[in-house]
Amino acid sequence: MSSLSSFWLIRDNVHKADVIVAVGIGLRSDGSLSNLSKAVAQKAIDLYKERFSSKIIFSGGFSQNNKTEAEAMRDYALKRGIAPKDIIIEIDSVSTPTNVDETLKILKNNRLKSVLVVAQHIH
Repeated sequence: MSSLSSFWLIRDNVHKADVIVAVGIGLRSDGSLSNLSKAVAQKAIDLYKERFSSKIIFSGGFSQNNKTEAEAMRDYALKRGIAPKDIIIEIDSVSTPTNVDETLKILKNNRLKSVLVVAQHIH
């Protein structure tokens, strides 16, 4: 997991993983999730509820109205019944490459090896 290409692998058949990583893609001016970020968060929640993983990392440091993408996705997930202990947020990234770099640090620090990435095609 040391390179960008090995991290952002796309697969058609989804398998269980140590963690689901949901990559934010914008907020509205009031700090609420954009439609694209909401779709990413919802897909991560669906995978979690389908037991593909017991942890979710919400990644995204872009902020509006004093709330980051990761915080907004976390709040969305909490309202949908995801346990706080199963959520990790990454709020330092401001681009796709920094999403990767900052998330890799979290993976390493938490000894998480396998990842399901939920992101929009723009990433």
